Amino acid sequence: MRYEFLKQRTGYLRADVQHCQAERLSLTLSMIKLRAERDSLKKVVTHRDPLRPRLQRARLENWSWRGLAALGVYLQLRSWIR
Repeated sequence: MRYEFLKQRTGYLRADVQHCQAERLSLTLSMIKLRAERDSLKKVVTHRDPLRPRLQRARLENWSWRGLAALGVYLQLRSWIR
C-alpha cells in the first residue's frame, strides 16, 4: 500500500517537474524572441532617427562643459585654500 502511494506520488511529482521545465523552456524561448524583436526595432529606430546624432553631440558637449565647470570650481577652491 505504502509503495503504491509513493509510486503514484512520484509520478505526480515527475509530471509536475516536466510541466515546469516545459513552461520554463517556452518562457525562455519567448524571451529570446522578444529580445530579438526589440533589438531589431531598436536598430530601425536608431537608423531612421535624424535627431539622434545631434542629441549625441549635445550630450557630449554638455559633459565637456560640466567637466570644465568642475575643473574651474576645483581650481577656485584650491586658490582659496592657499
